[in-house]
Amino acid sequence: MVQFYFLSLVLLIVGAIILLEDQFASRVPLVQTVRSYCLDSTTSRVVLIVITATVGIMKLITPINPGPAVIGDLFPAINLLGLCGFYIFEGKRLEASAVEEVEVNMEEGEQPEESIEKVKSFYYTNKKIIGYVTVGVAFFHFLFPGAVLL
Repeated sequence: MVQFYFLSLVLLIVGAIILLEDQFASRVPLVQTVRSYCLDSTTSRVVLIVITATVGIMKLITPINPGPAVIGDLFPAINLLGLCGFYIFEGKRLEASAVEEVEVNMEEGEQPEESIEKVKSFYYTNKKIIGYVTVGVAFFHFLFPGAVLL
């Protein structure tokens, strides 16, 4: 369906902006605005997670014609579901940092290293690469909407 095609492109671009925020925030102020609008509020983060997961699943079920009936838009769907996982990890990291600030204020100077180790994952070590892959997937999905598995 064309609606899911459009939504997937928008969500892929938003995901790339959020992933590449560290590199472009100083040069493009809009990047920091998009990231803070999407992830700082719990409500907007939950809405983003639900929409991204729904569109990712629907891209697996309803591809753009002339693709196959199932798994026609595989790469955008996988990328959207991966972004959904990143948003969940980022939400937990933001909540943990808020808890750490309270704990540091209460127990002067102690830093719980367990929460820092939990946050380190595949997404954070390869955040830049995943961001550029997301840009590539969005670009090729835009150029070739009817390509099978793309």
